[in-house]
Amino acid sequence: MQRELTSLDTILWDWASWDDMYAFVQDRDQSFFDANLDYKSFDFEIFQLLVLFDNEGEVIAGSAIDAAGSRDDALLEGVLQTLKDLPLPSLGKGRGAGGLILLPQANLLVARRPILTSDDSGPARGSLLLARVVDDAFFRDFPSSWNFR
Repeated sequence: MQRELTSLDTILWDWASWDDMYAFVQDRDQSFFDANLDYKSFDFEIFQLLVLFDNEGEVIAGSAIDAAGSRDDALLEGVLQTLKDLPLPSLGKGRGAGGLILLPQANLLVARRPILTSDDSGPARGSLLLARVVDDAFFRDFPSSWNFR
């Protein structure tokens, strides 16, 4: 699981520490959203959910995609309240925060980072969360003593 979280966090870092994302949080330019944050821009094999939060924890924007590559509003709406205030453990020095969240709507591997400029400076303008839906096959790699089901 740590390998999967590290991979998701690395992708997240590329998105969260980006001057254009930093500007979007302030100006909310719809053309930036359409080109970069809409579900059509996802590589849905890597992540299926993207949510931007402002510094007060309010949702700025979000998108979700299902396994077929279609927009998934039910997934997005179903998990927003849970993800909004959820504290996540650190993934280590120089990394974001993340973990595994088991929800009725989906089991999610999530990573979250502050939104910073491209040189990783701030102040932070909120945070970006990426999530990957994990299925039963993901849990087969865990020791049976963990008893997820």
